[in-house]
Amino acid sequence: MNISFGILAYNEADSICDLLRSLLIQDIIADENSSSKYDSLEIIVIPNGCTDNTAQLAEETLKKLAQEQPFSKIKWRVCEIKEPGKSNAWNHYVHDFSCAEADYLCFLDADIELLEKNTFSKLLEYLNSHSEARVVTDTLVRDIEIKQNRNLWEQVLLSISGSNENDNHFICGQLYCARASALRSVWMPIGLPAEDAFLRGMIVRDDFSPKRSIHRIQKVPNVRHKFEAYKSPLKLLRHEKRLIIGYTINAAIFSYLSAQYKTLTQANDYIKTMNSKEPQWLERVFKESIKNKGFWVTPKGILTRRLSNVRSTKGFKRLIKAFAIPVSFGFDFLASLLANLEIRKSGGVGYW
Repeated sequence: MNISFGILAYNEADSICDLLRSLLIQDIIADENSSSKYDSLEIIVIPNGCTDNTAQLAEETLKKLAQEQPFSKIKWRVCEIKEPGKSNAWNHYVHDFSCAEADYLCFLDADIELLEKNTFSKLLEYLNSHSEARVVTDTLVRDIEIKQNRNLWEQVLLSISGSNENDNHFICGQLYCARASALRSVWMPIGLPAEDAFLRGMIVRDDFSPKRSIHRIQKVPNVRHKFEAYKSPLKLLRHEKRLIIGYTINAAIFSYLSAQYKTLTQANDYIKTMNSKEPQWLERVFKESIKNKGFWVTPKGILTRRLSNVRSTKGFKRLIKAFAIPVSFGFDFLASLLANLEIRKSGGVGYW
């Protein structure tokens, strides 16, 4: 088996070195017995549109670590691209930079922390032994979840966040592994604010019928990574606003593609062609899709999404989340309002 790790990074000079160190002590790389299961491994860092020295630090760190502990099976390189945008970087990694012989592609954001040394060996073993799975994910852990003596605001943050946490069939772009064969046919529109949700839509479909095969995406038990939660109300609001814009654009683009094409192959060929021919095509299509609608174009289900999270929680945690519903609703309403204002102002495509 051939494994490729892709690290998509945007201005991550403060965290890229730590991530690379934690990746290189994974047992799949550092342990001779574990690494012997794989024919080759590669690490590709893709800084995209960075205005800091992420690329330089990544290259220096990988050179230094390779000298300290030579890894015979590992190849690495830093492939910097000028244009910012995760969907564009994803396309380059999957179709241009990753090894053509790779069986599995593993994606990491540069600002996460791997909590166990066997993270990727577990993910890949699960993927290899479950033929129905095309993408596997782990459990997200916010830094404040494992913090001692949380303050009141941090308690509130935990109670209103994580509407997807109990969904074992969603993709978080921070970390996931996939069969290369499942991704090579997918092309992402340039400028998508929520590329992981778009990828989910492509993976669970065979065509544009209502049928979904959600079992193709599975969460692997007892595998986790940590990330820094947004603690500033303004930063959290901006983050949620971006996600809502992303969900709205995804819904519009899938509606557009389903009206034009019968197969995913045709749709992906169209996306690939338009990305090259007219890089701003997504903005044009999205504006056309909403021009005859009223002011409120974001999905109304956003306002009730936390309710399912409450229903799936038990005991005291359920009581806490129930009390937080008014706060959650108010927060989601404000984020949705701001998302609609942003869409009407700038179009939303490429918003970060």
